[in-house]
Amino acid sequence: MFKYKLILGGINPVKFIEMLVDFASKGAKPVEGTFPKLTIPYRVELFIDSEELIDPIPECTIIPIPTKYTREELESLEWEVLKKVCKHIGLTGRDREQLTRKYLQMTT
Repeated sequence: MFKYKLILGGINPVKFIEMLVDFASKGAKPVEGTFPKLTIPYRVELFIDSEELIDPIPECTIIPIPTKYTREELESLEWEVLKKVCKHIGLTGRDREQLTRKYLQMTT
């Protein structure tokens, strides 16, 4: 499961509401202690848990929140799942041991 902080913004009220409704339908919740800005430019901060990686979209800042795995947990993951977990924090590669090592360095 991947966790993200989303900052939605824009000046088009229709597109802003469509993005907000879309992410809310996927389970996004407002960040506690923040309030949506409903005047131009519009802005709201959300948290979302997702099974899939979220692709970048215009007028939305996507900030991945790394989930901390131990070496044993990383070694037990299937290769495709490990690649997704590493890509979530910006790591790519072909060597499982190197990806595991870099992941642990970045998250500890």
